[in-house]
This record gives sequence, C-alpha cells and structure tokens, in this order.
Amino acid sequence: MVQQAQADGAPIQRQGRARRHIQVVTKTQMHLRQMEAAQRAAHVAPLYPKPAHSQHYYAELQSPTMAARTR
Repeated sequence: MVQQAQADGAPIQRQGRARRHIQVVTKTQMHLRQMEAAQRAAHVAPLYPKPAHSQHYYAELQSPTMAARTR
C-alpha cells in the first residue's frame, strides 16, 4: 500500500523536477541572450568616450595655482 502511494507520487515528482529544470534552463538562456544582445549593441553603437583623467590632470598642472607649487 505504501509502495503504491510512493509509486504514484514518483512521476509527479519527476514532472516537478523536470519543470523546474526547464524553468532554470529557460531563464539562463534568456539571460545569455540579453547579455549577447547588450554586447552586440555595445559594438554596434559605442558610447562616446568619457574624458580621460589625464586631461584633467594636465589642465590642473597648467593652472596658476598648480604651476606655483614645487614638485
């Protein structure tokens, strides 16, 4: 009797595990597709480069207050 109940529950458990597995795989595939799309978009339309810190640094060196400092 107990074995019969366990035997009846086994396919349901397998279906549940299979369903969860499919959900995880689907989520992972969607995430990978989003990452790939973002990468493609970054290569197709690159963002404008931000000004480098070195430009600010040299601009400060040329300023009167920085030029007066001893190095």
